[in-house]
Amino acid sequence: MRQDRDAEEPAEDQADLRAELKRLRKENAVLKQERDILKSRSLLRERRKSMSFAFIEAEKASSPISRMCQTLGVSQSGFFGWRKRPGLPGREAGSEMGRDPETRKVA
Repeated sequence: MRQDRDAEEPAEDQADLRAELKRLRKENAVLKQERDILKSRSLLRERRKSMSFAFIEAEKASSPISRMCQTLGVSQSGFFGWRKRPGLPGREAGSEMGRDPETRKVA
């Protein structure tokens, strides 16, 4: 019986199903990224914005900045403003987290 119904299904319905599947796969990918961000953020028990910004800076290669900002509840403009400020925590001359990977010295 199911085979008869599948054969009779209009191409329009199948196109709708494919579009829905594509949408759900995209949504699933976003949810996986958010889950991974929150798993990593478990190291940040304090909810200070500067800690969230430092985390985003450290993890920007692995996840989109916009997604991390949204997931952590901070604004992108706040993050980029934080990056421009001098004397940031975790960005001192000897700190690895705030330094450009290209300028880090290998010990």
